Amino acid sequence: MQSKGQSSVQSNHYLVEQFKRNTGKSYEICISSIMIVFSAMVSAKQKNILKENLSGIETVKINESPDPFLSRTNIDLIDIDFFITDIPDVCKTVQEKGIPSLLYLHDGNKEESISQIPYAFTDFDGIDYAYLCNIAKRFYHIPWTILQTRRCILREMTEDDLDALYEVYKDPEVSRYTENLYEDREKERAYIRDYIEQVYRFCGLGIWVIVLKETNTIIGRAGLAWRDGYDTPEIGFVIAKDYQRQGYAFEICDAILHYCKEMDLRTIRVLYQKENIASDKLCKKLGFEVKREFEADGKRMVDAVIEIY
Repeated sequence: MQSKGQSSVQSNHYLVEQFKRNTGKSYEICISSIMIVFSAMVSAKQKNILKENLSGIETVKINESPDPFLSRTNIDLIDIDFFITDIPDVCKTVQEKGIPSLLYLHDGNKEESISQIPYAFTDFDGIDYAYLCNIAKRFYHIPWTILQTRRCILREMTEDDLDALYEVYKDPEVSRYTENLYEDREKERAYIRDYIEQVYRFCGLGIWVIVLKETNTIIGRAGLAWRDGYDTPEIGFVIAKDYQRQGYAFEICDAILHYCKEMDLRTIRVLYQKENIASDKLCKKLGFEVKREFEADGKRMVDAVIEIY
């Protein structure tokens, strides 16, 4: 016989599989029910601010007693998609039940152990539906959608993208001016796994996959990264041979620059080989200005920058 907690875990994982099958193009997730469990340290005013921030969600329940969650008995978690609490042990309990959670940190709990709790906040501003959805995606290992253009979706990589990425890089011309994938696919898989955990989770920027909306086909990669020795992020892109000269690189890179403005990133850099005529034309069309040329590993490099206002 299954307990209610076990049913909840199965229900949530079933929903995640549905998200992946039915909305694989953009990997969206739906949170319709939130449980809020606060101690007496959180005021009624603070609770009301949070409820107002989450007013668009179908069901927001506030449980006045954390005792059932601390004793781990008689916990009814069916149909609860997300938890918000200021009690670390409650966070740990619901995570064990397969439900994502968010911890509110304040003076009354900051000395408690939170090593197993990945997400916490100290201010109610910005805690809204979109923010909770992104945390839930991290919990269920669902990639974030970064942006969309008229023809494309730019999203985070997953291990499931491995075959599609090797298809992108199969023509030697694609990696002529950029680093290729590992010959050993398992090494590339391990690299993607580490990239998701170390870069996407902690840096906020990264290299993402370009997905064609019409066919759900990965046609390249693009994004932002930090290069050693530079204090500004660098934009980069790769487009599969069959999709070059169709405006995809400009469409995606232009959207990324608009995304940078939203993220308050005002200076973006690009480095490319001078003999790479296509990249030179694209960067000038995007508005980059050449700052210098230099030699590196026997190659003539161009360093260009754009200021975003």
